[in-house]
Amino acid sequence: MTLLRQSLPLIILTLTAGSASAATPAEIVRKWGLIGRWAIDCAVPVQRGANNGVAYEITREGRLIYRQDPADRDRGYEVVEVTRGENNMLILRTEFPNFQKTRENGIVLQADGTLRSIFNRDDAGNYTARDGRFVASGRETAGLHRCAGGN
Repeated sequence: MTLLRQSLPLIILTLTAGSASAATPAEIVRKWGLIGRWAIDCAVPVQRGANNGVAYEITREGRLIYRQDPADRDRGYEVVEVTRGENNMLILRTEFPNFQKTRENGIVLQADGTLRSIFNRDDAGNYTARDGRFVASGRETAGLHRCAGGN
């Protein structure tokens, strides 16, 4: 009983330190190197509807935001959870409230430095991309390059 009483403060400290050190989605992706604009061709100017890339940003409040269209500053979706998968894959769980959906996107940084989606599925398990290919067309998902300056 005395040993337990002496160890109790250490046990409590260990438990609270473990919960306090849980990384937020923003911290995980910052360390992984995801923040910024990614595009098929970074030389193409950012303009609405160009469908050339995506952007990941961290707000002042520390929330991680995903933009399907980097030029559309009015529309961003919050990444609410980030987990690590096999082979350094990041799995991003993003809420799309205007569609009343949540999607998971598994992404990897390839050896050449490009970012590629390996899978993308909704919360019902319906895939738009699987095994690095679009389900509808069978084409490979595009490799996105990191654009300088975040533009």
